[in-house]
This record gives sequence, C-alpha cells and structure tokens, in this order.
Amino acid sequence: LRILCTGRTRGYLYEPVLDLDFDGIVAGAGAHVTLGEELLYRRQVEPALRRRLAEAFLRLGQPCIFEGEREMLLLGMEGYAGFGWPVIRSLEDFDRLSEGVTINKLSLFGELKPGAAELLPPSLTLIPNRGYGEAVPAGCCKSDGMRRLLAAVGIGREDSVAFGDSGN
Repeated sequence: LRILCTGRTRGYLYEPVLDLDFDGIVAGAGAHVTLGEELLYRRQVEPALRRRLAEAFLRLGQPCIFEGEREMLLLGMEGYAGFGWPVIRSLEDFDRLSEGVTINKLSLFGELKPGAAELLPPSLTLIPNRGYGEAVPAGCCKSDGMRRLLAAVGIGREDSVAFGDSGN
C-alpha cells in the first residue's frame, strides 16, 4: 500500500500530489484519515470555537489559515491570495465563508502575537515550528493517523516503513 501521511489538510494538497494515486491519506496531522474513498477518521475544530478564534485573531492581527478538507480560509494573509483561497477580512467574511466547512486544523503564521497561544483551549494542541505554529485537535498526530489506517488494513507497524522531510 502507498499511503500519504502529511501535516497538511486535504484542502492544502495540490492536484499533482493527489494524482499520484495513493491508496490512503493521513492528512491534517492525523485529523483526517481515508482509505481509498472510505473515511476512517475525522476530527474537526468545532464551528463555535473556530469562530471565537477568528474573532480574537482578527482583533490581535494574528495571521492564520483555517485548514479544511476542501477549503482553506486565510485570515490576515493577503499574500497567499494568489493560491485562490478566500481572504477573511472581517468576522462577517468568516461567518459567510466558513458555513458548512470542515476545518481540521489551524496554522498561525509569523511570530505569534502576544496572547494568541493562550486563546487556544485544551481541545487544541499547539505545535510550534520556526515561523509558524499548528493548532490541531488534541490527541491528533500523524503517527496516530497511521496507526488507525494500518489497523484498518490489518498491517502491523513493524511491517510498515515511513519517511519524511522534517523532525517529526
């Protein structure tokens, strides 16, 4: 089996990558796991929480990408508008564009604004990186997503091989 395991959400994967015909995908740092077309696991940032965070990040000026399974919502990230993703400039924009959207994680860009990390509740885990931070549903990680997928196909971890491009 060929499985793509990535911190990026499905909405952040480009068509040439998806055209590689993976048997399964662990995306969003383990928050979205599929085997073929079958959804094995999904965690999302609840709509009420993401709205509260959008309001607070707009007030703080904290750039953030709300990463979804299909959509990417850019908050204060006009420089990324060339990707074709909508830019959120107000809470009204957020309400309109996020309706019915599944968001698996948030990426906070640049140096975190004072107070931004403290806004994240225990239901989200902040993974700090150089120049950005990722907020994922607590308990989600790529290794957990792989464990779920391997269990679904009956393959033990000792019979799998993984490789990547960063420290995790």
